[in-house]
Amino acid sequence: MILLGLSFSSLTVFAEASTRVFDDAGLLSSDEKNSLEQAITSFKEQTNQDFVFVSTNDTKGKTWEEYADDYYDDNGFGLGDDKNGMLFLIDMEHRKFHISTTGSMIDILNDNRIDNIIESSTSDMADGRYYDAIENVLAKSESYVQQGPAANSHRVSRDKSSFTFVTIIIASIAGIASALGFYFYISRNYLLKKATYRYPYYEMSQLELTESRTNKVFDVTTTRHIPKPPPSNGSSTHMGGSGTSHGGGSGSF
Repeated sequence: MILLGLSFSSLTVFAEASTRVFDDAGLLSSDEKNSLEQAITSFKEQTNQDFVFVSTNDTKGKTWEEYADDYYDDNGFGLGDDKNGMLFLIDMEHRKFHISTTGSMIDILNDNRIDNIIESSTSDMADGRYYDAIENVLAKSESYVQQGPAANSHRVSRDKSSFTFVTIIIASIAGIASALGFYFYISRNYLLKKATYRYPYYEMSQLELTESRTNKVFDVTTTRHIPKPPPSNGSSTHMGGSGTSHGGGSGSF
């Protein structure tokens, strides 16, 4: 009995550890959740990337981005040392759906690719076809993983170093002082606040008038095609609450 108890406990822990569907908002049927778990298992085997689905009615005061990032980090998801993978969140509280990427998935799902996935899923989300939307996200993400990172892919951090309050005050004072100094310099040298000098313009000037005529013959109009710039292959990143770097993007429904 003790052995059976230990075995059952181990199986329970393993099942919880392998679970990747957390439908807290109750959007999916039991069959859909089971089917999605199988699809995610196949996705992980084919791509070596993790995939987690979460739905919620309450983000506990966080934005949908913060909730998705923290859920992924706090529950130890991700494959390899870099925690490679992604999380797809459906936030029923704010009517938002969000993709959060981590590790090498940040480079694979750049901003342009995430926008494409979000756009292609919006119709299903708006019509309440949540399972179809999740399947679409899963399939398109797998396709992009197979393609690999786009050419000239790069990361662009949203968390740029910001000025401190003291730095802003010092810069403001320096700017005002510089502006005042420049004003007084101009006033003294160009507004003639010193000794007034009168230029003898009557004696020193002359005026010549000439007549010129131009006849318009015809108009020439030149047109040319201006190609659209290529899409950016950058991935916008930010730091999650745990200090892990994430990429991602959101849509509304």
